[in-house]
Amino acid sequence: MKKQSLLFLSIILTSIFVSCERDDICAASTPTTPQLILRFFNNDMRDELEVVPNLFAIGLDDNNELVTLLNLSATTSDSLVLPLRTDADQTRFLLITDSDGTATGGNIDTLTVSYDRQDVFISRACGFSNNFNAINLTITPDADNWVLDSAILRENVTDEISAHAQIFH
Repeated sequence: MKKQSLLFLSIILTSIFVSCERDDICAASTPTTPQLILRFFNNDMRDELEVVPNLFAIGLDDNNELVTLLNLSATTSDSLVLPLRTDADQTRFLLITDSDGTATGGNIDTLTVSYDRQDVFISRACGFSNNFNAINLTITPDADNWVLDSAILRENVTDEISAHAQIFH
């Protein structure tokens, strides 16, 4: 009787461990919703990267209220990584050159990124991520635009491997 109980208990424990799925834990290496990668180029020599001095980016919500972007500060760079909204079909940003790190200093241009959202099921543990398809960039004209033109390099934002768009200034 003891051997049968031990055998029964072993079978039960084995079946419990086997039934646990590896899928129950979302690995840190699992791809999440990708961000938009912009590269900045010289408007006169369009093959040359050109840094933007004291570049700062701030998001705008539907009511034109400022939305602080995490981990972004005024920096001199030739590229920028921006998060896109997963609850709307467009995201607006203030791109500021010669910034003092606030929304009031420097030359401010408004960039609107429009796209089609696509939910992508990752796994039961990780849930969904979003891809952004058919992206389009629009620069709002003003009296002193520093952003002069833009071009789409990759129409769909599905990863963060390379740049998705160019900004010419």
